[in-house]
Amino acid sequence: MLSTLLSICAIFPAAGAFQQPAMPHPSLPVRDHQGDYYLNEDLPGYGRWVALEPGWLSQENELKNDSRMALLQRVAASRGLDDAGTTAWVDATAAMPLVLNYRILSNGEEVLAGRESIPLGKAVALSDSRRLSEILDFDVEIASGAGILDPVIGQQYSGTSLALEALPVPGLGWQLEIALVHSTTAPGTLIDDGYAQMDGKMRLIEHIAECGLATVMKSGETASLELANLGPGKVVLEMQMEGAMPPASQQLADDLYFVTAPTLSRDRDWAKHSAVFEEQVLMWSNAQGYMVFEGENAQAVAASAAQTAAQLAQTIQLQLAVQTIRDGVEEAPANMRFAGLQNMPVVFAQGTVRDALVDWDVEVAQVSRVADPDFINLFSGARGELTSRIRADGKIEVDLDLTFVVVELGEPRQIRLAAAAGGETGYDGKVPASPAQVLSIETPEVGEMRFQGTYLADDSGRIVLVRSARSLLGEATRLRLVLQVDATR
Repeated sequence: MLSTLLSICAIFPAAGAFQQPAMPHPSLPVRDHQGDYYLNEDLPGYGRWVALEPGWLSQENELKNDSRMALLQRVAASRGLDDAGTTAWVDATAAMPLVLNYRILSNGEEVLAGRESIPLGKAVALSDSRRLSEILDFDVEIASGAGILDPVIGQQYSGTSLALEALPVPGLGWQLEIALVHSTTAPGTLIDDGYAQMDGKMRLIEHIAECGLATVMKSGETASLELANLGPGKVVLEMQMEGAMPPASQQLADDLYFVTAPTLSRDRDWAKHSAVFEEQVLMWSNAQGYMVFEGENAQAVAASAAQTAAQLAQTIQLQLAVQTIRDGVEEAPANMRFAGLQNMPVVFAQGTVRDALVDWDVEVAQVSRVADPDFINLFSGARGELTSRIRADGKIEVDLDLTFVVVELGEPRQIRLAAAAGGETGYDGKVPASPAQVLSIETPEVGEMRFQGTYLADDSGRIVLVRSARSLLGEATRLRLVLQVDATR
């Protein structure tokens, strides 16, 4: 039965179907129209993720529309090369196949694993998820003598997703941007709105773990990241790449060398780098990082371009331990581990998202009125961003922005939006009586602590921060952060 349905879908695609950008499933409830959730973000407070935002969603300089052939054709035309010679260049510089082995564990249990062939320069999403239709909000419709609430239906996702984009680093390996989401839904209770005209909105609760970073891998090398035991539990990602090493450069002719360095063209100093190369030889290039060097020094300049790209791909290992100290007693720390490129942020979020009824708008018309509820998403847990770099003296400094949030919903309280009104007859006709509008509203109490600043690691690569956490965790409590950073290659 399933195979029959899949065959029908293949023959008759959905009307208006188009290719969506690859992304992990949303960790927040989203307004969804036939799966196109990224096009429907007009509800305040309803984005896609707490901290994550994959760079390729806004990155225009992608390799998916390969301009390599056009560049090589221009070079070939300048040298009077025939079609056969141009084709030989195109074939010789084609990207080699790349295979990804991956495994994601949650509390030691495998939740997503596989072996995939992935393209270079085009993001892919590997996912095992479910979605549940739920009420996100209500719009209102009102006219003379009538008012009604219009439910806004969205999707609540759960499962595990790994989205990534791989780019070659000449002579070194591959740069990967990774976007990881693992989430589980929890049973919600009916939100007490106190409104006779509205009922049935369930509270949406989601335990989420997100992580986004860029790193560099070599063939056969194993890389991993680890998120603490928060939200849906301890999450571990393990990866291994298989494929031929991207060449530092390729010789097309005696005085002609080709380099593929898309990471270099995405660097903010790309114009400065290319100006240095152009001073030494004739250079053919495009915005996607394909370069051809022509002249007596072409081989040396090609090697320099590859070396510059490799120098930008410096990886720094970050290990973060968050420890609570209560009445002087140290609790077991929550540990996280990342390997991210210097000058590129590592972002993460772990905790629980739930929505709350925090406000009421109103709509009025002739002899009619209706209250419009306002729901927002509230996040409890830890979210952070870490950007590290190696200074000229060899020490590592880290831009740290780490926030801990605790949300208490408490009991809803009653508010009166309108008093009872008796019916009356006037020059506009008969106005019916209206009951008093006494509705419920939730007043969440949010405790928040934020560590923000640029910190220099000591000679052993260690940064230690301690702060009292009375508002967040209660009296006689402290939070201690221990960050260990180490440069790797």
